[in-house]
Amino acid sequence: MPPPASAPAAPAASGPVAIEPVEGANNDASLNFEWRVVELSGNRSFGCTVSSAAGHPISVRIEQLSYQKTLREDGAITIAVIPAGPAGTPGKLTARDEATGATAEFTWQWQPIGKSSGGSALASKLLKKAAPANAPATKQATRNAKAAAKNKAGSATTAFFGQQASGRRFAFILDMSGSMAGTRWATCTRELFASLQALTSQAQFFVVLFSSSVAEPPGQSGWMDASADNIASVVNWISGIHPDGGTYPKPAFERVFSLGGKPDAVYFLTDGELYDFTPSDAQRLRDGGSTSLWGSLARFFSFSGNDNESTGTVINTISLDDRSSSKALETMAEESGGQYLHISSSDTPDPEAGA
Repeated sequence: MPPPASAPAAPAASGPVAIEPVEGANNDASLNFEWRVVELSGNRSFGCTVSSAAGHPISVRIEQLSYQKTLREDGAITIAVIPAGPAGTPGKLTARDEATGATAEFTWQWQPIGKSSGGSALASKLLKKAAPANAPATKQATRNAKAAAKNKAGSATTAFFGQQASGRRFAFILDMSGSMAGTRWATCTRELFASLQALTSQAQFFVVLFSSSVAEPPGQSGWMDASADNIASVVNWISGIHPDGGTYPKPAFERVFSLGGKPDAVYFLTDGELYDFTPSDAQRLRDGGSTSLWGSLARFFSFSGNDNESTGTVINTISLDDRSSSKALETMAEESGGQYLHISSSDTPDPEAGA
């Protein structure tokens, strides 16, 4: 069901954002942090490696609204990137040496680029350095940022489960297989409604659902302007969808990459194991190729004309409750400069709770 009228409004889009992690006053010196700047779809984030004494088990927890992630390893843990959030979003990273109990903490708040406090010595120091050349996600993200800069005047932003992206065209490829029925579907559609409603007038969007077949909103033949009428029409249509079938995302990806005009960002959510679709298939589509005869024909007969130079497309991936495809989703995101996130439908905020 669509969120009620009393539900909190989604955060307004604010353009490219950045953080400046601030070190806690009582951080234990036995925990070491190697931070690096990561340019991601026009936003400036950070990644880091946290280490302790050799062999010591350590844990790192990142908390940022609905994004809650805990990692555990022996000796060292690497965080590829802190996911971008809407302006004003606070975040915290807490590390702990499980052998000694030593802890350290960094906090931040996402702010529009150019309006941050400038008080972080860490950010000032690292911004003078280039990002590591051996970080594949960082290299691709830099290419994406340069491509986005060419179209800055028409730039917009949105976020889906805290994964923020910039550009003009945003595609949502969402699992409607039978296992999505119930709480999972409610969680997915609630977040989609908030994301669409946060789009500005410069943006365009495209929604496609997949199971054993593909479903699209009536009248959606290409990129849709983010008008109130178009968004309301999609929300009403999805509210009548009943999940059913298997998990076959390839035709949905083919459909998105057959559109005239490349997507700047794709949000891909699933709750199960993928069939007949791999990270290599996603990469071929981003590179302008096709994974099937259907896709080739769709690209050839695209009604809106195809200027689909897709190498700049960021693919943000999300596993919901089930981690069966986590490795594939993580690879898909990394190769495109995107973000991978695992979420639990039982942990996501419900705007109707406590109303």
